[in-house]
Amino acid sequence: MHKLIFSLFVIISTSSWGQFSIIPHNVGISYAGETVTHPGGKLSLMYNLAQWNKVNKSQRGLAKTKRRNTTLNVNFGGFYHQRYQTGIFFLPEIEFSESNKKGWYWAAGAGAGYLQTIIPDTYEVQDDGTVEAVNAGHNYGMASIYFTYGKDLFIQNKKPWRFFLKPEFVMAFPNFPTLTGYFLLEVGVAYKLRQF
Repeated sequence: MHKLIFSLFVIISTSSWGQFSIIPHNVGISYAGETVTHPGGKLSLMYNLAQWNKVNKSQRGLAKTKRRNTTLNVNFGGFYHQRYQTGIFFLPEIEFSESNKKGWYWAAGAGAGYLQTIIPDTYEVQDDGTVEAVNAGHNYGMASIYFTYGKDLFIQNKKPWRFFLKPEFVMAFPNFPTLTGYFLLEVGVAYKLRQF
Protein backbone atom coordinates (compact mmCIF):
# COMPACT_ATOMS: atom_id res chain seq x y z
CA MET A 1 0.00 0.00 0.00
CA HIS A 2 2.83 2.42 0.87
CA LYS A 3 4.47 1.77 -2.51
CA LEU A 4 1.19 2.52 -4.29
CA ILE A 5 0.72 5.81 -2.41
CA PHE A 6 4.32 6.80 -3.09
CA SER A 7 3.96 5.94 -6.81
CA LEU A 8 0.79 8.04 -7.08
CA PHE A 9 2.52 10.94 -5.30
CA VAL A 10 5.46 10.81 -7.76
CA ILE A 11 3.15 10.68 -10.80
CA ILE A 12 0.98 13.58 -9.60
CA SER A 13 4.01 15.62 -8.54
CA THR A 14 5.78 15.10 -11.85
CA SER A 15 2.78 16.18 -13.90
CA SER A 16 2.03 19.25 -11.78
CA TRP A 17 5.66 20.37 -11.62
CA GLY A 18 6.22 19.89 -15.34
CA GLN A 19 5.74 23.62 -15.94
CA PHE A 20 7.88 24.64 -12.96
CA SER A 21 11.46 25.79 -13.58
CA ILE A 22 14.23 25.95 -10.99
CA ILE A 23 15.20 29.33 -12.49
CA PRO A 24 13.21 32.04 -10.67
CA HIS A 25 11.33 34.80 -12.48
CA ASN A 26 13.03 37.43 -10.28
CA VAL A 27 15.98 37.50 -7.90
CA GLY A 28 15.92 40.06 -5.10
CA ILE A 29 18.47 41.35 -2.64
CA SER A 30 17.60 43.60 0.26
CA TYR A 31 18.69 45.19 3.50
CA ALA A 32 16.52 43.49 6.13
CA GLY A 33 17.24 45.11 9.48
CA GLU A 34 15.82 43.49 12.60
CA THR A 35 14.04 46.28 14.51
CA VAL A 36 15.40 48.52 11.74
CA THR A 37 18.76 49.29 13.43
CA HIS A 38 20.29 45.80 13.66
CA PRO A 39 21.74 45.09 10.20
CA GLY A 40 20.72 42.15 8.10
CA GLY A 41 20.23 41.01 4.55
CA LYS A 42 18.02 38.78 2.48
CA LEU A 43 18.32 36.96 -0.85
CA SER A 44 14.96 36.15 -2.46
CA LEU A 45 14.16 33.78 -5.31
CA MET A 46 10.75 34.81 -6.68
CA TYR A 47 8.59 32.37 -8.66
CA ASN A 48 5.34 33.59 -10.30
CA LEU A 49 2.65 30.99 -9.74
CA ALA A 50 -0.26 32.81 -11.42
CA GLN A 51 -0.82 36.08 -13.25
CA TRP A 52 -4.03 37.68 -14.51
CA ASN A 53 -5.50 41.07 -15.35
CA LYS A 54 -8.48 42.69 -13.64
CA VAL A 55 -10.36 45.28 -15.67
CA ASN A 56 -12.60 47.88 -14.00
CA LYS A 57 -14.32 50.92 -15.44
CA SER A 58 -13.34 54.33 -14.17
CA GLN A 59 -15.92 57.02 -13.33
CA ARG A 60 -15.53 58.36 -16.88
CA GLY A 61 -16.28 54.92 -18.35
CA LEU A 62 -12.70 54.14 -19.37
CA ALA A 63 -11.18 50.70 -18.85
CA LYS A 64 -8.75 50.52 -15.94
CA THR A 65 -6.51 47.42 -15.97
CA LYS A 66 -4.56 46.11 -12.99
CA ARG A 67 -2.16 43.18 -13.12
CA ARG A 68 -2.44 40.66 -10.29
CA ASN A 69 0.12 38.00 -9.34
CA THR A 70 0.50 35.17 -6.92
CA THR A 71 4.17 34.54 -6.15
CA LEU A 72 6.24 32.06 -4.15
CA ASN A 73 9.24 33.83 -2.59
CA VAL A 74 12.00 31.57 -1.28
CA ASN A 75 14.11 33.69 1.10
CA PHE A 76 17.52 33.13 2.69
CA GLY A 77 18.75 35.75 5.12
CA GLY A 78 20.17 36.80 8.42
CA PHE A 79 20.59 39.63 10.90
CA TYR A 80 23.11 40.69 13.53
CA HIS A 81 22.08 42.04 16.93
CA GLN A 82 25.28 43.04 18.76
CA ARG A 83 25.88 41.29 22.11
CA TYR A 84 22.54 39.48 21.80
CA GLN A 85 22.34 37.10 18.84
CA THR A 86 22.94 36.47 15.18
CA GLY A 87 20.02 34.99 13.26
CA ILE A 88 20.13 32.95 10.05
CA PHE A 89 16.85 31.99 8.43
CA PHE A 90 15.10 30.21 5.58
CA LEU A 91 11.63 31.63 4.95
CA PRO A 92 9.37 30.65 2.02
CA GLU A 93 6.45 33.08 1.56
CA ILE A 94 3.28 33.22 -0.54
CA GLU A 95 2.45 36.67 -1.87
CA PHE A 96 -0.48 38.32 -3.63
CA SER A 97 0.30 41.54 -5.54
CA GLU A 98 -1.47 44.09 -7.69
CA SER A 99 0.16 46.65 -9.98
CA ASN A 100 -1.13 49.50 -12.10
CA LYS A 101 -0.14 50.48 -15.65
CA LYS A 102 2.63 52.80 -14.38
CA GLY A 103 4.31 49.97 -12.46
CA TRP A 104 3.43 50.99 -8.90
CA TYR A 105 2.41 47.95 -6.91
CA TRP A 106 1.44 46.70 -3.49
CA ALA A 107 1.72 43.17 -2.15
CA ALA A 108 0.73 41.28 0.98
CA GLY A 109 1.87 37.86 2.07
CA ALA A 110 2.66 35.34 4.74
CA GLY A 111 5.31 32.71 5.25
CA ALA A 112 6.60 29.92 7.45
CA GLY A 113 10.19 28.77 7.86
CA TYR A 114 13.18 28.13 10.10
CA LEU A 115 15.38 30.43 12.23
CA GLN A 116 18.75 29.44 13.75
CA THR A 117 20.20 31.84 16.31
CA ILE A 118 23.79 31.98 17.54
CA ILE A 119 24.39 33.54 20.95
CA PRO A 120 27.80 35.20 21.46
CA ASP A 121 30.00 35.15 24.58
CA THR A 122 28.38 32.13 26.21
CA TYR A 123 30.23 30.28 28.95
CA GLU A 124 29.63 27.08 30.87
CA VAL A 125 30.97 25.97 34.24
CA GLN A 126 32.56 22.52 33.93
CA ASP A 127 32.38 19.74 36.55
CA ASP A 128 35.88 20.61 37.80
CA GLY A 129 34.88 24.27 38.38
CA THR A 130 36.59 25.75 35.32
CA VAL A 131 34.72 28.04 32.95
CA GLU A 132 34.85 27.44 29.20
CA ALA A 133 33.43 29.26 26.20
CA VAL A 134 30.76 27.22 24.43
CA ASN A 135 28.74 27.51 21.25
CA ALA A 136 25.12 28.32 22.01
CA GLY A 137 22.06 28.98 19.94
CA HIS A 138 18.48 27.99 19.39
CA ASN A 139 16.36 26.46 16.63
CA TYR A 140 13.01 28.11 15.99
CA GLY A 141 10.06 27.84 13.71
CA MET A 142 9.16 31.14 12.04
CA ALA A 143 5.97 32.70 10.76
CA SER A 144 5.73 36.02 8.96
CA ILE A 145 3.19 38.52 7.67
CA TYR A 146 4.08 41.54 5.57
CA PHE A 147 3.01 44.34 3.27
CA THR A 148 5.12 45.62 0.36
CA TYR A 149 4.98 48.80 -1.69
CA GLY A 150 7.16 49.35 -4.72
CA LYS A 151 7.78 50.22 -8.36
CA ASP A 152 8.21 47.66 -11.16
CA LEU A 153 10.06 49.30 -14.05
CA PHE A 154 9.30 46.43 -16.44
CA ILE A 155 5.58 47.22 -16.70
CA GLN A 156 5.97 50.68 -18.21
CA ASN A 157 9.60 50.88 -19.43
CA LYS A 158 10.56 47.21 -20.06
CA LYS A 159 13.54 47.60 -17.71
CA PRO A 160 14.21 44.46 -15.61
CA TRP A 161 14.35 46.22 -12.22
CA ARG A 162 11.88 46.40 -9.36
CA PHE A 163 12.36 48.45 -6.15
CA PHE A 164 10.46 47.83 -2.93
CA LEU A 165 9.92 48.73 0.74
CA LYS A 166 8.67 45.86 2.89
CA PRO A 167 7.78 46.10 6.60
CA GLU A 168 7.50 42.58 7.99
CA PHE A 169 6.47 41.11 11.34
CA VAL A 170 8.10 37.76 12.13
CA MET A 171 7.30 35.45 15.04
CA ALA A 172 9.81 32.88 16.36
CA PHE A 173 8.46 29.92 18.31
CA PRO A 174 8.78 28.29 20.77
CA ASN A 175 10.32 31.21 22.61
CA PHE A 176 9.93 33.14 25.85
CA PRO A 177 7.22 32.69 27.04
CA THR A 178 5.54 31.27 23.95
CA LEU A 179 6.83 33.25 20.98
CA THR A 180 8.95 36.31 20.30
CA GLY A 181 8.19 38.90 17.66
CA TYR A 182 10.71 40.60 15.39
CA PHE A 183 10.10 43.59 13.17
CA LEU A 184 12.10 43.55 9.92
CA LEU A 185 12.21 46.49 7.56
CA GLU A 186 13.36 45.57 4.08
CA VAL A 187 14.54 47.96 1.42
CA GLY A 188 15.51 46.15 -1.73
CA VAL A 189 15.76 45.62 -5.43
CA ALA A 190 14.77 42.69 -7.65
CA TYR A 191 16.02 41.81 -11.12
CA LYS A 192 13.80 40.04 -13.68
CA LEU A 193 15.43 36.90 -15.09
CA ARG A 194 12.52 35.63 -17.17
CA GLN A 195 8.88 36.38 -17.99
CA PHE A 196 5.88 34.45 -16.72
